[in-house]
Amino acid sequence: MQVLMGLILFFTLLPTGVSLSCEICSGETNCTGERKACPEDKNACAINLMEGFRDSNRFWAINKNCTPSFMCNLQSVGVVLDKGKSLKESITCCLENNCIPAFPELPRSATTHNGKVCPTCYSTKRECPKKTVYCTGANIYCLSFIMIQVFRGKVVETTTKGCTSATSCFTLTQFNGTLFPGSTIKNLTCTLAKDLGLKGPSPSSQMFLWTLLLMTLCCGSLASQ
Repeated sequence: MQVLMGLILFFTLLPTGVSLSCEICSGETNCTGERKACPEDKNACAINLMEGFRDSNRFWAINKNCTPSFMCNLQSVGVVLDKGKSLKESITCCLENNCIPAFPELPRSATTHNGKVCPTCYSTKRECPKKTVYCTGANIYCLSFIMIQVFRGKVVETTTKGCTSATSCFTLTQFNGTLFPGSTIKNLTCTLAKDLGLKGPSPSSQMFLWTLLLMTLCCGSLASQ
């Protein structure tokens, strides 16, 4: 009996492990908050940074929270929209108690057109205008989804369409619905972009170059007379 009681006491006094504690807050470009214990199913501290547009105005949203460690495999996401706009998101994590993740870096926007085109939209209206955007860099896929967020106490559904990369397509597909805290994604599709057979400058840039060339030839011929 004494041996049995001793074993019970021994296992009772064994350390059960320290639960993970992370900083919890949300804001725009940065935020600070109290450290709180994480639920058992969330074993990593994360910083999630997002850049987007609302009513043609650029905005940033940052969230520091506990997260499942599989979310740490999320690659940076970038979507090329109309008129030089883009939607970007990145996450960084750490797994030790009271750790501080590195501040996330958003992906850089490529500027060289790759000859492909996609429908583009970033609107809270259900029907998007028929517009297209010329894809750049490694963005060879057309992406479309609806993001549902709570903004200033109201539920906002934003339709997003544009060019994106194969990596972003894979990430959005794998983590569909759980990307940014407080938001969900639905109706996500990702297809290869249409090839216009154009390389380098966009059609408008090419027209400018042809006009410049004709003016040069014209002026050169007049000067030689």
